[in-house]
Amino acid sequence: MAKKTRLILAVISALVLLLPALYLAWLHYNSQQLWQIVSERCVPEQHSSGSPVSCLQVNLAQRYTVFNDANGPLHTLLIPTDKITGIESAELLNSKIENYFQHGWDTRYFLQQQAAFPIPERYLALAVNSRYGRTQNQLHLHLACLKPEVYQAILQQTGNIGYQWKGLNTLLSGRRYLAIKATATADPFIVLSQYLQAEGDSMDNYGLARIVADNGEAILLATRVQLMALTLGTAEELLDFDCKVAQSLKG
Repeated sequence: MAKKTRLILAVISALVLLLPALYLAWLHYNSQQLWQIVSERCVPEQHSSGSPVSCLQVNLAQRYTVFNDANGPLHTLLIPTDKITGIESAELLNSKIENYFQHGWDTRYFLQQQAAFPIPERYLALAVNSRYGRTQNQLHLHLACLKPEVYQAILQQTGNIGYQWKGLNTLLSGRRYLAIKATATADPFIVLSQYLQAEGDSMDNYGLARIVADNGEAILLATRVQLMALTLGTAEELLDFDCKVAQSLKG
């Protein structure tokens, strides 16, 4: 009996170790699809006609595209025209690189125009997933509305958010998040990286989101990967692609 119990425990332990690896392998299946759309369709269409069919916009000068995500209806992606793998890419910490979060915010009008109702800016958020919580190996920032319960939770916590990274007192979508206030022009990738360097942690472990408060300041939110708990740093989980918050709260 003891031998059988040890065998069962060994099998369970192996499955516990194997399942996260299999899940991550599934996540990264066909992980170049977005890059192929940008590099093989959107950018060539812009060069040839000046009016891309596959993307909403291609900005060659500022090196990004805007893509209408099929997982919608109110969901756009900001995707660099350069090959940048994800949040962990060292290129994002170069002071001369484009501020993709700012470009994503500047193109919010695409999403607002698609809605059949007004979407106040305070309901919008940009999010990028961690290395382990994404399906594509091309950097892409999700723009959509916050989930109603997430918006309310952040609103209640705003007074406790300062200019140093600090854990929120409440969970967002069932996950723990760090938060910090930043200037509207600050690059969120650099703000998070500076904190993580001091903590001895790395960017690939984090998902990152940016919202804008009523006073124009940015609030950054970061969540860390916990593989054994299947918490993959998926900041996209804060978003609602139907934008129920704008419908229920009436702006």
